[in-house]
Amino acid sequence: MRGFFDKVVKVFGWMDDAELIIPAILAAVLLLAAPLVASFLFFRAHHYVAAALSGSIWILAAIACVRDFRRRRFSWVSLALGGVWLITTLLILWRLETV
Repeated sequence: MRGFFDKVVKVFGWMDDAELIIPAILAAVLLLAAPLVASFLFFRAHHYVAAALSGSIWILAAIACVRDFRRRRFSWVSLALGGVWLITTLLILWRLETV
């Protein structure tokens, strides 16, 4: 009977891990895909400057984050580019009256 309870404990342990892993994966996918989808929607709505500006700032922020991950030390550049991208995208959306 003890072996059965040990297996039940393992299942519940995996469920705890899944509670953390699934939201983390969804957040990472949303973080990577949402800016690209926003740029695509700008492009599709014939707002080419907004699409290019938003997409290019996001790509620069992604490059800076990859560089920081490889160096295993974060710099202010990644944070600044991420903030600039967020503010720029919000300003573009506000000017286009889509927010």
